[in-house]
Formats: sequence, structure tokens, C-alpha cells
Amino acid sequence: MLWYQASHGDQCRSRTFPIVCRDCRSHVYFFTCEHGSKVLFEELGPPWPLHTCRVLRMQALRREFQEHLADGTIKIRFARDYTKRVVASEARDRVQKPAPREIQRMDPYEGLRMTEVGVVRERQIDVDLFARLDLPETTVSRAIVGDLALGPVTQITLHTRAVGDEDDLSFTFLAPAAVARDAEYGGVVSVELGGRVIGDVSFWQGLSIDSLT
Repeated sequence: MLWYQASHGDQCRSRTFPIVCRDCRSHVYFFTCEHGSKVLFEELGPPWPLHTCRVLRMQALRREFQEHLADGTIKIRFARDYTKRVVASEARDRVQKPAPREIQRMDPYEGLRMTEVGVVRERQIDVDLFARLDLPETTVSRAIVGDLALGPVTQITLHTRAVGDEDDLSFTFLAPAAVARDAEYGGVVSVELGGRVIGDVSFWQGLSIDSLT
């Protein structure tokens, strides 16, 4: 989505993740928001230098951002507040190594649905699904498990902490390999999760995954 297609403001849930560019392996910052904007920055803060791996696309996005910041499409107060928050947080972490944050594992319950954005921290392919769920590999078990039993399964761990966030949440989920193919290690993804309980085992199932980087 282009900048002018959204009314940017506090409701955007803007987030910035430190990542490694998969094209050149440089350490960069990935900015995204719920209106669909996606930008890679070399550094945080004015003049917000864009990462130049994808020069033409990034130059166009930067022009759009500056134009719509100027004409008020992006709310000035929001832009300033967000800039102050992420720049201060990144600078503080650079000067003084932050104390390790406790990662909070998020457990599911049956019927819970949610969408999360985060960085892929672990990716395990060809998981033994029935051993993972403590089930015998029978026709009945396959019927209970449903679409996960139709082919190879990937287990993914997602961490949701962005620059400036206080909480670091962790979601470990199972997804059909076809759904998980775009979830590359170190990439930023948006995941629709569904909570399931089979017997004594509760787990997250990845229903859809969109790569944002």
C-alpha cells in the first residue's frame, strides 16, 4: 500500500524491527504499519536514510513519504512522537547494552484467533507432527489433526519485539510447509494464528503467513 492510500496516525500501530537485509546482509531497520507501509532504513531518525539495495523502489517510497508528510496526510504529531520514541530507544541500546529481556511465551487456547507481526527466530522443517502432538499415526488421528496431516509441517518461532517495545512475546506454531514457505529465518512476517487443543496438547497453528520483507 502506498502512503497516500492510508490516513497515517496513532492508529497505525507502526513498528520498526532491526533485521539483516537478505540481499546484501547489512544490518538495517524495517518499518511497517497496519496500513501496509513497508520501508527499509539505514539508520533511525531524520533524514531517515533509506537502505539502497532496492534503489528505485525506495526512492519512490521516500518521495511519497515526504510529499504526504508535507501535505498533512501523515499526521505531524504522530511522525514526531514516533521518531522520538524509536530513535531514543535505539540510541540507548547502542550506548549501553540493554539488560536481557525476558521473553514471554504465549500459550494458546482452543478457538483463539490473532494476528501478530514479528521476526522469525527459529524455523524447523519436516516436523514429526504426530510425535509433536503425542498422537499415534492413525486414520483417526489424521482426521482430528485436519489439514496439518496432509503434508510436511514446519515449526516456526516468532518474536514480536520491535524497537521501543517493552514486551518481547514469543509464539511457536505449526504450519503446513506450503503456508510456511515465505517465512525465512530473520525475516519480518505477519502471521494469522489459531489456537488448538488436542488431548493434553495445546498449540498454535499458522493459518496464513505474509512476508513483509
